[in-house]
Amino acid sequence: MNKMLTRITLLFSFIAISLQAQIQVLPNYPEGQEFYKGGYMKFYEDAHDFVKNNNIQPCENPDEVYLMKILVNPDGKVNYVQDPDVIGVKNNKCAFDFGKKILANLNDYVPAEVDGVKTPALTRIIFYPKELFADSNYIPLNSSLIDAEFPGGISNYRKKFISCFNTNGFNYSQSFRFVINFEVDTQGDIQNIYIDTSFDNEDFVKMIVKCVVPRKIKFKPATYHGSPITSRFRLPITINVD
Repeated sequence: MNKMLTRITLLFSFIAISLQAQIQVLPNYPEGQEFYKGGYMKFYEDAHDFVKNNNIQPCENPDEVYLMKILVNPDGKVNYVQDPDVIGVKNNKCAFDFGKKILANLNDYVPAEVDGVKTPALTRIIFYPKELFADSNYIPLNSSLIDAEFPGGISNYRKKFISCFNTNGFNYSQSFRFVINFEVDTQGDIQNIYIDTSFDNEDFVKMIVKCVVPRKIKFKPATYHGSPITSRFRLPITINVD
């Protein structure tokens, strides 16, 4: 199977449908593929039309924003992925409900493909109702997004991870590389850790997860138009074993 097809261990979250703890699913859409016919621009155009045509009311708090993770299934149906950041959901409940309503009423979702086979895949959508009500040709702008930050920068985070990581006691005699993926929620906490490599030793995986979450230090969460949102990190790690 193509390398893009990743075995993901869902460590801290559960998808809001019946899924096993370990499943074959793409963490992102393959390069060049879109989750919706016409891409993000068409998705937001259709969302805007739905809002206007169905008399959807704006949020009382215009600053609410929510980044929603969804699973697009091989049959083109979508499922919202449950968010462990309950505070973020509570603080943006209107934007959250707004996004779920739009997801349920649009139909042109396109499943991802790997080697010609339709494959479950995750994608993420920013719902900022204020903009959808205001603009007919709306798409979130990267200039409105400020990435999450770790005190001292990502190089400091990597340094703390490496200082925690220890292969002593594990049977690894050669250098190896893997990629850690995780999210930083609206509170600056790490969630939804997954690793792109399968390790047979459960204790080794636990050690990796322990090192991913720095003790007593939080990220400064990402923001969209000044409001905190969940964001993703991808951290390549190379371990040289002498």
